[in-house]
Amino acid sequence: MVRASRILPACLAACGLLTACASLPSQGAPGELVSRTRISDSREWIVVNGGERDIRSLVLLPDGYAAGGEYPLLVAIHNFAGNAEGFAGLIHSERLRARGVVMLLPEAAAGRLPDWQGPGLTLLAHPPTASGRPVDDIAGVAATLDVALRLYRVAPGQVNVTGFSQGATLALALTRRLDAVRPGAVRRLFMVAGSAAGPADASLALAGTDLVAYEPGHNGMQKIANWVTGEPTERVFLPEILRAKGCTLTADATTDGIDRHDYRCADGRTVVGLYEAAGEHAWPGQDAKDDSWLMGRGSISKLDFTGLIAGTIAP
Repeated sequence: MVRASRILPACLAACGLLTACASLPSQGAPGELVSRTRISDSREWIVVNGGERDIRSLVLLPDGYAAGGEYPLLVAIHNFAGNAEGFAGLIHSERLRARGVVMLLPEAAAGRLPDWQGPGLTLLAHPPTASGRPVDDIAGVAATLDVALRLYRVAPGQVNVTGFSQGATLALALTRRLDAVRPGAVRRLFMVAGSAAGPADASLALAGTDLVAYEPGHNGMQKIANWVTGEPTERVFLPEILRAKGCTLTADATTDGIDRHDYRCADGRTVVGLYEAAGEHAWPGQDAKDDSWLMGRGSISKLDFTGLIAGTIAP
């Protein structure tokens, strides 16, 4: 039986869509800052050695950042075939920046179809790296976060992570890996139409982390991704998280077609599950100009997910 992970790349290649996205050779030692380029008082790019490739990230700083103070940080991870600039616009990052949030937006390997790489993440075929070892973007983004925490004034206990689609899957994998080193390293995780990369085990407890997970009713792109990687859907992994965290349902309501389930967990944190039957595979509340027949129409959602994030981490 041929694995599904080999079928989709072959089909894309046959259609002329697969671009060989060779990983850029890393500079310096893993976890080191390679470069920092200031664009304006509120915008700069950093490049970090992520191990098998350098990871470039857009950083957005709040107005008045130079005057001092500490701020919450949001690591925002884009979807398959996305990029940092595009994702910043998609999720209305200016609204978050205006509320005093430092934004860190890493980018997948460059190419016509940028693809996050790592266990349970990779969707396309990639040429081998110079060392012959596979790229692990989970470790690379973790290294980027570590550098960012040294460069920017982040309030203690205020590291937050969000992601959409493949980016949401990476966001959960990143949170699990950071939690294994230091429980509660991520204060809040916000997932949109993602999945779980890896087995359902104790690492899903995410001790000290609040979780908000949104699932649309029309989620075909994620189903395809899950078929390729063999990873479970939210309907499978969210109950596993609830069991691992020891959560109890505290509220259950439906408003504007959005089913919301609130849970209180044994670690004192919360989980919120959001399901929108009419929702599509897109960022809920995005502009109509960002809607597409392939990814989905986020503008039709009754949920303002960016507003939910802003109201949670920067009330």
